[in-house]
Amino acid sequence: MPSSAKSLGITTVTPQTNVEEAQTVSRSSTNKISEMDLKSSSFRTEDTNLDNLDEDEETKRANRVVHLNASNLSILIEKGLVSIPTYAREITEDRNLIYHFGVGGFHRSHQAFYLNDLLSRGENWALVGVGIMPFDQKMHEVLKAQDFLYTLMSRGSSGFGCSVVGSIMDFVYAPDDICAAMERLAHPQCKIVSLTITEKGYCWNKEGHLDLTNPLIINDLNDIARPSSALGYVTYALKLRKERGLPPFTVMSCDNIPENGPKCQRLVVELANRVDPDLGEWIATNVPFPMTMVDRITPVTNESDIQQLAEQYGIEDAWPVVAEDFMQWVIEDRFVDGCRPKWEMAGALVVEDVTVYELMKIRVLNGGHSALSCVAYLLGHRDVHKAMADSRVLYFVRAYFSEVSATVPPVPGVDLEAYQNRLVQRFSNVHIADKLQRLAEDGSMKLYNTMREPILELLAKGKSIELLALAIAAYSRYMMAADEQGQPILIKDPMTHTLHPLVWEVYCGGASAKGLLEAVFGSAVCEADGKFVLAVDRWIAIIKSSGVSSAISTLIPVEVSAYEAVKLRLLDGGYCALACVSILMGHQEVDEAISDSRISQFLKSYFAEVVATVPDMGEDLREYELSLIARFNSQHVRDKLPLLAQNASMKLFNSMRGAILELLNQGDAADVMALAVAAYSRYMMGSDEQGQPICIVDSLTTTIYPLVWQMYCGNASSRKLVDAIFGYEVSEQAAFVASVDTWVDIIKGEGLAAALQGVAELWKGSEIGDDLSDIGDLAPGPVKLRMQILEALKDEGAVLVPTYNREITPERNLIYHMGVGGFHRSHQAFYLHDLLMKGEGANWAIVGMGILPGDKAMSEALIGQDCLYTLTTRGSSGFGCSVVGSIMDFVYALDDVGAAVEKLAQPQCKIVSLTITEKGYCWDQNGHLDLKNSSVVSDLEDITKPRSALGFIVAALKLRKARGLPPFTVLSCDNIPENGQKARRLVLELASRVDPELQLWIESVVPFPMTMVDRITPVTTDLERLQLQEQYGIEDAWPVVAEDFMQWVVEDNFVDGCRPPWEMAGALMVQDVTVYETMKIRLLNGGHSAMSYVAFLLGHRDVDKAMSDPRVTNFLRAFFAEVVVTVPEVPGVDLEHYQVSLLQRFGNVHIRDQVSRLACDGSLKLLNTMKGSILDRLSLGLPVEYLALAIAGYSRYMMGVDEQGQHIPISDPMAKTLHPLVWKLYCSSAGSKKFIEALFGREISEKSEFVSAVDAWIEFIKTEDLAAALSSIVLSVTEVADSDPAVEEDSSKGNIISTPGSTNSLYPSTSLEDASPDAQFKAFEDPRKAFAQLVEAEAIHNEAIHNVD
Repeated sequence: MPSSAKSLGITTVTPQTNVEEAQTVSRSSTNKISEMDLKSSSFRTEDTNLDNLDEDEETKRANRVVHLNASNLSILIEKGLVSIPTYAREITEDRNLIYHFGVGGFHRSHQAFYLNDLLSRGENWALVGVGIMPFDQKMHEVLKAQDFLYTLMSRGSSGFGCSVVGSIMDFVYAPDDICAAMERLAHPQCKIVSLTITEKGYCWNKEGHLDLTNPLIINDLNDIARPSSALGYVTYALKLRKERGLPPFTVMSCDNIPENGPKCQRLVVELANRVDPDLGEWIATNVPFPMTMVDRITPVTNESDIQQLAEQYGIEDAWPVVAEDFMQWVIEDRFVDGCRPKWEMAGALVVEDVTVYELMKIRVLNGGHSALSCVAYLLGHRDVHKAMADSRVLYFVRAYFSEVSATVPPVPGVDLEAYQNRLVQRFSNVHIADKLQRLAEDGSMKLYNTMREPILELLAKGKSIELLALAIAAYSRYMMAADEQGQPILIKDPMTHTLHPLVWEVYCGGASAKGLLEAVFGSAVCEADGKFVLAVDRWIAIIKSSGVSSAISTLIPVEVSAYEAVKLRLLDGGYCALACVSILMGHQEVDEAISDSRISQFLKSYFAEVVATVPDMGEDLREYELSLIARFNSQHVRDKLPLLAQNASMKLFNSMRGAILELLNQGDAADVMALAVAAYSRYMMGSDEQGQPICIVDSLTTTIYPLVWQMYCGNASSRKLVDAIFGYEVSEQAAFVASVDTWVDIIKGEGLAAALQGVAELWKGSEIGDDLSDIGDLAPGPVKLRMQILEALKDEGAVLVPTYNREITPERNLIYHMGVGGFHRSHQAFYLHDLLMKGEGANWAIVGMGILPGDKAMSEALIGQDCLYTLTTRGSSGFGCSVVGSIMDFVYALDDVGAAVEKLAQPQCKIVSLTITEKGYCWDQNGHLDLKNSSVVSDLEDITKPRSALGFIVAALKLRKARGLPPFTVLSCDNIPENGQKARRLVLELASRVDPELQLWIESVVPFPMTMVDRITPVTTDLERLQLQEQYGIEDAWPVVAEDFMQWVVEDNFVDGCRPPWEMAGALMVQDVTVYETMKIRLLNGGHSAMSYVAFLLGHRDVDKAMSDPRVTNFLRAFFAEVVVTVPEVPGVDLEHYQVSLLQRFGNVHIRDQVSRLACDGSLKLLNTMKGSILDRLSLGLPVEYLALAIAGYSRYMMGVDEQGQHIPISDPMAKTLHPLVWKLYCSSAGSKKFIEALFGREISEKSEFVSAVDAWIEFIKTEDLAAALSSIVLSVTEVADSDPAVEEDSSKGNIISTPGSTNSLYPSTSLEDASPDAQFKAFEDPRKAFAQLVEAEAIHNEAIHNVD
């Protein structure tokens, strides 16, 4: 192994002049350079040895431009204009080295400059640049020609300065000799590897994990000894050091990325794990990846900078650096053996936790840069400082800072407001001339890193996201590649090909921004009731209609004083309200309109309503109102109403939005302002009430006219209009929208005059009057479901009601259930209810337990009706309705977590049951406890205050063990293969980390019986509530509707055999549930998932309607036929009849199950329902065509748009991981292997037969569509027989099922459409025979192709 720097080929720099002894110029003196005028009439480069200069030339050299290199430093010393290195620059064997990837302007202005300062103080370190990309070759050549010296010019309010920086003492261009480069990194002299490689250099996917489709990573994995990515170089160098028994180096990311150190570590470890799992573990254990926060604005070097350097300082530098005079570096103090430069001596802050500094910088500075870049570029600016001189941009930036700063925690030693002001000054630095193009590059990655988390946090806190939404809207407009002056924009963004079609649809097709937001941020920002999507859509509508400038100047919230509020809400709002009403009534001047008693009364009513929102200033506001009436009525002013009505949309926003929200938040009505909005909507139709045309001047005309047209020429609600004017905060106020709708209806039916008459009755001296219309006598309404109405319901006889005692006595055995939703209440709770109605199990009761914030609504609904609810069953056997009372209490654990755990620890709790869905079990992709899950992390921090269902179970069992009490039984009732065993494994894994002895105790004494549960239970909607009220006269806050079929198979394994006698209610108690579970999960649940994606893509939203589509049912039959082969015999079950019954149940028109319910959480469901079937069929050598088609359908579904162009609201925990993969599938030539691996793991993705089948279906869907793919399933046997002799012998059997290529899969069958239900599935009895036919057919087919070729 090489032991010296020379043997490693390190270039040493030894200047001919003894630089250490030369005169130096202090850093402080360089600030005076700005006062010097060094311009000369002529310059020439001097690169001559100083010893050869004659005396005459020596007198002139101060005025010459000298080439920057080590030999010419003495000339620069004599000039005295720049600071130069005074330290030795030879790389000796005792010198510690930092190898840096990504030597560009920023690294040289920042980290290299910090080290330059340290070296002048005697530190024994050096930087070696490493170039691995083709574009690094130029930097290598430039620096090498200058002995790795360069100049840094700083410019700012503190003055100008220029330094020659020498901390980079060598540069390795790795592609010249990769092996030699790797040896350099593997050498013990390399102590730190640092990175400024930008977001793209880390090769991550949208989930922040290693992008296995990235060409650089593919190359790394093919041959890690010849890596292509920076991660690959780091990984292989560490591999060599591990193999040689050497300590590792520290890996220090200096990129503007949240949590840059941990993210870099994760990616390196993920790559290393694929190279060598032992290496991955070694790196994870031994290699530090400290976090850093870096800050110095460094624009791209241009020719003028090079010329200025020559003119002012007499230096020819091929690639100088220009930067602001501010710089900051915060470093996590975590290095191998503490070996690092003493950066703190140069002003860096070395701390234990960088996070808060990083959050502040990335969210405010970097986010602000990204936000202003697109806004300013669209306004025609190209330079940052010029943009900041534009009051519109400055206003936007300050407002953006204010909004985002609400997500920044306190930062030690930093005044956040002062920090924002300093950023404004830095952005405005006229001496830097930073370019907006630089800030806007790679926008999709920058927005994700700087804005995603602030958006989510603000949404979660219910705070404003308006400025963030405007920034994203401006980015979307920027991506259209032309500014608002029509000038082209050169887009540099890694997601250009993905995003351009989306923004084109937004701006040219009227699409929502949701698809764009999901592409950039993932689906999370589109949740929270779509508030962020609505905000972005509204900004986009304004930008489309009137431009970015109008958006900034009209929609940014403005804080106003009390006096401004009086003027804004009363005077300006009054004018705006008056204008549209008066013009519609035929008036053109204000005083004329005020003389109309109807209009003056309307104006008084407006004042009376709005005055309640005006701050008390100690004045008589009533007198102010009257004075306004007088001013409006002045005949000497003669204000023109059309002028007051111009841009009314903006005026409504500014003058009424705050007042509307205040009134509604106080529980008061805003009916008069609602009439003002209704009148504006009628005004925007373009004619008054006499049919005379109105000249509309409004910046939102193109957005609003289609909305009001739909209101007046159709039956559309005003909600979209209200949203377009005021934003979602107002449009979400149902009461206000309803009021606007009422006024619109009156105006449409009776005219504005009738509406004005109606509002006059609302206000009489500032008091609310009678309602607008005579409602008449109301029929008796439905009765609220409570215990006291049960007798009346029993007497009526339409509804079955509980007849059993519902008191929870100390003797009663309790089942605590987590996950009380529709399914639990239609299934397990109804089984116990049935038992209790039969007089059995009288000593049992269910207590619901809510552990998630989302459970609060269920808690309130049930507690509010004595824990009673209604269950309506619908099916071929008829309809029925029951009030169910088996849930006798509900504990909302988040109100008092300790008390909830204590309830579970009481001996009265015999069973803890679960329907928490796959997500609730907190497992990772391998089925083990996900130690990164936030709930699990919280559980491990303090198990006495658990957050997950597993945590509650472990905490309660811990108490029972400590108290010497017997355990309870844990009963999982989720649709998960081996649900009991999986729940057991996860509980044990959590317990082992809490207390190993507890784990052993649970393992030995706690039963986790398996179950199979089955009852189709759609999501409850308002329609079900209304039908319950109409049919049965019952008001139930959360009723349940289910099919008339239900099934429950339970493993009879309970503590001391203590359980309800469920078998008396029809449950099947067995010793082994496996075969029942396999049947149900693979056929019913798998069929549900398979059907849901193809049905949704075909445009279906209801399951029963999808089942009436022969393309869907045909596919489902084929899917069942393929999967049933993997299902073992089930005692007492005829699998053919079971499949037929599933088709009938899926098609139940009375249930109206939603396709979206079946499709949600698809990644988890497919893993549980199809993975086993795929593996089993492949192990038997059987084709997997329809399983493959199901996965292909899911991939197409994940594109987020159905085949009619309608948006699909994706709800999937892996959406952010899978979304980039499916876009590559459908927007490039990528294969499905990576997608399948992300979904199922390598066990399936390594099965080439399955991957090929999925690829074939995806290609078919891409070239034609899904409908064509489904239509190809059933073909005439004659068609296929003509081209494939192998199937001629089966031609008598009617139809065959096939896939693209005609020989991929052969399943002889009867005519499925005509066959009786009992006979439909006999065609699939012998799949092995079909497989043999397939092999023979493929051989003949391949031979035929060969002969043709």
